[in-house]
Amino acid sequence: MTIGLEADIDLIVPQIVPFPLPLAHPTVPPGFTLRRLMDLASAAHVQPSIHVYLCRDRLQTLLQVLERHSVIVVGSRKRWFPTKPERLARALRKNGHHVILARYPENCTST
Repeated sequence: MTIGLEADIDLIVPQIVPFPLPLAHPTVPPGFTLRRLMDLASAAHVQPSIHVYLCRDRLQTLLQVLERHSVIVVGSRKRWFPTKPERLARALRKNGHHVILARYPENCTST
């Protein structure tokens, strides 16, 4: 995807921690999330920089860590109603980012 473009891939993952828990103690350990993402990246033959952010609000975290006018790819299942990723993509566009919504079929699963 970035061959010959001199572009870097940053995989930015806001990991939501529910309010009853301290922010430093998520339900899923960040190390587990990181290993899972590294395995997926390896299977796709890409070498992104992976950043996992523990947070309460996904959109606010992304707005804080993304550079202005970033190009962002958001994955979403094909549904007839707006999904959470589609609403996130819309909010990021409203904040000046360039968002590509990559829709995948309902029966598609990750490895």
